[in-house]
Amino acid sequence: MKKSQSSRYFSLLIGAALVVCLYLWSSVYRNVSANPVSGEGQISALDVGQADATLINLSNGVQILVDCGRDAGASGAIAERMPAADRKIEYVVLSHPDADHIGGLESVLASYEIGELIETKFEGETELGARLEKKVKERGVKERVVKKSDRVDFTEGAKGLVLWPDEGEAASMSTNDRSLVMRLDYKGGRLMLTGDAEVKAQNGILADFSAEELSSEILKVAHHGSSGALNKKFLEEVRPAYAVISVGKNNSYGHPAQAVLSALQALGAEVLRTDEKGTIDFVYQGGWAVKK
Repeated sequence: MKKSQSSRYFSLLIGAALVVCLYLWSSVYRNVSANPVSGEGQISALDVGQADATLINLSNGVQILVDCGRDAGASGAIAERMPAADRKIEYVVLSHPDADHIGGLESVLASYEIGELIETKFEGETELGARLEKKVKERGVKERVVKKSDRVDFTEGAKGLVLWPDEGEAASMSTNDRSLVMRLDYKGGRLMLTGDAEVKAQNGILADFSAEELSSEILKVAHHGSSGALNKKFLEEVRPAYAVISVGKNNSYGHPAQAVLSALQALGAEVLRTDEKGTIDFVYQGGWAVKK
């Protein structure tokens, strides 16, 4: 083989090796991002713009996805916090059928196997919701309808208490106030998931559950920090150490409202916003803490 040909061949080998190394490094990086430092659990409030999606990685490899963002962009955000070889999300929880909470479900269905879909009986009441419901059935995904006071045993150490909706009361309420509200308990730590539940729904929860039942270390602030979801009594009962607001940059709604931020700060909560910090990760280390 001529020297010039040998040099080209060697260069190609080096180039191919570099590509392989970059791919492996990328895979390792993605797995490090997905897996919590503590090895005991990770919550990720995903940066999906003016929308909602929260991915929970449990220590046994099980994932819980709460809402799916507005569009296919959510799948990319999910992939950044999923182990590269893991193509199954065991549980998907849908809070309510607004586009910014369920619009990305079609992409999630195309990208991952879904073990079980947890929803309320109000899920299919929009055109988008009905279309996605059809796709869910075509895929043969198991569905579970829940209501107030139901308990969901996700897996070892991870349990959910459904706080809302009350089917009778919520039937006459807005789509936002029909949101599925759930307290997730994991190894002694608590996460309050609120969808877009506003004041009426929160008052319904306050009427039936005690402060002890509502208290949570992390609060996913309702309706992107809208003033319509500001219920100071509810915030006082939850009394979170961390308040996460999933919100888009320069959104036209004025979210989050200053009154909401002031109320959270008055409680001593650390306010974390996806428009400022991007995806926000928590790890479990005997309690939930922000991942540095």
